[in-house]
Amino acid sequence: MANKELADTYNQQGYFPLVVLLDGDKNILEKSGYKNISPSKYIAHLTTFVK
Repeated sequence: MANKELADTYNQQGYFPLVVLLDGDKNILEKSGYKNISPSKYIAHLTTFVK
């Protein structure tokens, strides 16, 4: 049930896979999908969203 509620809230388009970065108040900071890159490069990609 929790996954459906999260999907309804943050992924109404049904994209998969989807990574959603939230702040402490559950506001969306950024969304990112699949990237064909190494894990370390993907982590670096995600850290560019954090301000």
